[in-house]
Amino acid sequence: MGAVTAKFKREVEKLRTAEAVASVASLVAPGFMDGRDVARDRAFLATGLFYEHNWTADGPISKAARAQFERDMLADLAAYVDPLQSDALAAVAARVARTGADERHLVFNPLSWTRTDVADLSTAVTPPLRVIDVATGVEVPSQVMPGSPVKVRILAADVPSVGYRVYAVRPGAGASFPPSATIASPSFDNGIYAVRLGARGNIVSLIDHKDGNRELVDATAGGSIHDLGSGNGAVTVESSGPVSTTLLVVAGGSPRTRRG
Repeated sequence: MGAVTAKFKREVEKLRTAEAVASVASLVAPGFMDGRDVARDRAFLATGLFYEHNWTADGPISKAARAQFERDMLADLAAYVDPLQSDALAAVAARVARTGADERHLVFNPLSWTRTDVADLSTAVTPPLRVIDVATGVEVPSQVMPGSPVKVRILAADVPSVGYRVYAVRPGAGASFPPSATIASPSFDNGIYAVRLGARGNIVSLIDHKDGNRELVDATAGGSIHDLGSGNGAVTVESSGPVSTTLLVVAGGSPRTRRG
């Protein structure tokens, strides 16, 4: 039931965003929450019943029946959370004015404080492209990510609490921004942390520049972080740009089994 429990936790986390967006949607569409009472109440019960401490207890209920009960609780939660978020985003997005052929994206912040973070936007604009903060008219750092369909990663700065900013994706090369990190494979450094990867994708060195260049990995004991003990591979640069830098190791093999 590990996968079911993990998805349940993700749905609970998603609920925060869904309810925050729904609150904003209700300001522009007062009847937005009408008709959601039954699904809401079933989701409320599911969040309590899912974590009952009866999973391994002996009794008249079979383990198969108990497992199905957990799946049913997940279904009840998702049946409320998923449509709530998608409908709320659509309702808020419908209020965002468009100009000409601009492709516009809404980046929402459900937290109770102003947030600066990365956001990945799926776009129909063919690179090269640039991204503009509609409120300020200023271009923001962006980079096209590998893969298909096209996604552009942006730095969404100062998104207001329980609010949003709107960004326009436009064709044509944009301005140059400094890189998010310097790379000297298998290491990279963003000025805050310096990270070096091992052949298994494990972190063999992690230096905190803000703490007097403190080394957080105890190499004297053969230590490393996130070492799954599987295979070996070359460290390659998966993506690099003004927003983020990612190193990739395809190690292969199977994680080692620990017995205690």
